[in-house]
Amino acid sequence: MNQVVHNRLISFIWSIADDCLRDVYVRGKYRDVILPMVVLRRLDALLEPTKEAVMEELAFQKDEAGFTEWDDTGLRDASGYVFYNTSEWTLQRLYDTATNSQQILQANFEDYLNGFSPNVKEIIEKFKLKSQIRHMASKDVLLDVLEKFTFDFMLSNPPYGKSWAHKPAR
Repeated sequence: MNQVVHNRLISFIWSIADDCLRDVYVRGKYRDVILPMVVLRRLDALLEPTKEAVMEELAFQKDEAGFTEWDDTGLRDASGYVFYNTSEWTLQRLYDTATNSQQILQANFEDYLNGFSPNVKEIIEKFKLKSQIRHMASKDVLLDVLEKFTFDFMLSNPPYGKSWAHKPAR
């Protein structure tokens, strides 16, 4: 990562802390929100191009095949990665359709998190992200944080590319 990209990333992170998290979290706890949201935004950006294919595969499994439990292999193949999300939501859609109701945004956000594949749900659980989402909603900053992470920034297409999100073996 070159110095310019590094400085932009540092500025971005501090803008979240300064604009959204100050007075909601103590300074040392900013990482409890920022790191999980960076990871979530990256996963979301990777899945966005294949969202429709995943939803079509899910509809096929539900309606045509009559599955009562989802076939992970078909969903992974549709996403092109070893993870997927079956929720109707993306981070951008959560932001675009948000109202002034933190409770509705929180419920939709939790629905989005629940739509991830089991391997990503494990990461979400270890980050205690649902607890952070509830806390931010209760402090009326969830929409502000979501706005920061849906802003078209280098998090959606970082210089290090897709290398860490390996495609499933076929």
